[in-house]
Amino acid sequence: MIVLRTATVYLPDTIRAYLSIPPDWAAAHVFADGTAPAQVLVAQLSELERAARRMRDAAVEQDASALLINGKFLAERFATPRLEL
Repeated sequence: MIVLRTATVYLPDTIRAYLSIPPDWAAAHVFADGTAPAQVLVAQLSELERAARRMRDAAVEQDASALLINGKFLAERFATPRLEL
């Protein structure tokens, strides 16, 4: 759900907020912390990207774990019995 919300709400809202600022104001304005509107946008987009990467990594980790568990199951299920002499 968070992935969908990130793609359909957070990203569009972030871009929309920046684009609603008049271009001449955005080009000339500096916020109290010394950043320009374009820098703020880049920082926010970077945060969204980091969050998306974390979500992807968590999903891949779950898939990788499932693959390992399946491999163990198959190895146990189809192991050839050892003949003892």
